[in-house]
Amino acid sequence: MHNKALFLADHLALDFINSIAKPQNDVIEFIPDGSSLLVWLQDAQLITAGEAEHLATRFGLNQLDQIAHRARAIREEFRAILEEIKYSQALPESSTLLLSNINHLLHEDPRLVEVQLIEGKVSKTQIRRWEKVEQVLASIAETIVDLLAEADFKLIKKCANPGCTLWFQDHSKAHKRMYCSALICGNRAKVAAFRSRKKVQTSRVC
Repeated sequence: MHNKALFLADHLALDFINSIAKPQNDVIEFIPDGSSLLVWLQDAQLITAGEAEHLATRFGLNQLDQIAHRARAIREEFRAILEEIKYSQALPESSTLLLSNINHLLHEDPRLVEVQLIEGKVSKTQIRRWEKVEQVLASIAETIVDLLAEADFKLIKKCANPGCTLWFQDHSKAHKRMYCSALICGNRAKVAAFRSRKKVQTSRVC
């Protein structure tokens, strides 16, 4: 049974960071093995169910487990860079190694461009030719590149709940989003604030 991953970040690269999370009390690892990684990629709509089945059949769970291990390593390397971005609002020099690794993954990811006519409109689709198990990481690598190349770093935030580990991109109108989710940490913060006020009021009465 796989844990249902959280997709609250408004960017897949940050959802990838959140593939290990502590939204409440316990740490949840959503990609502990190759099978879970395929499920996460499907939930993220980076691969189809058919592609997941093909990958499991072609490469086997042992190789996919190794790829999941590499994915977790990339995730933590990316997390360290995000922490630096959070404070400096700029891409740190330490990102060079990660970008080099990403380039290697992208170079090893052959794709075809297919053009189709759908309902009278031309549609262009990129189709992966799954030749190497490392290509599984390329789809994740692309999301990281998209974030680092295009995002406004001021809008990349960590949940304001000190006990929460989740990241998100703030697309709110006033850019004042503070929590990963209003339902998870937002409500918890409101309850904590309410209890704090009640405690102060009670102490004054006494």
